[in-house]
Amino acid sequence: MLGFLRRILDFDPKVILPRVRCPVLALFGASDTLVPVPESLEAFSTLLPRIPGNPHGIAVFPSAGHGLFTEAPDPAIERASQLAPGFSGMVQSFIGKNTSAVVAPR
Repeated sequence: MLGFLRRILDFDPKVILPRVRCPVLALFGASDTLVPVPESLEAFSTLLPRIPGNPHGIAVFPSAGHGLFTEAPDPAIERASQLAPGFSGMVQSFIGKNTSAVVAPR
């Protein structure tokens, strides 16, 4: 477990993003205390390769934290319904739009 944590803590998306050849949906919570949202937006916006049709999606949910939930867990409410408003619809739309997207290798 410690090895996994070390790898994800040291992960720099700037190294990987230029090599991505498929549509990416990058969703962030504005209240995230673990991910530097402004720097992440800059990296995803500038480093992802352009793909015909511009299938990438990037969004920030104003009141959401790292897990894209807007509040602490409430055991009386189904956890999925505590996600940021619009999250589920955005993911469904992205998947529906991009499931047939084929990107030619370099």
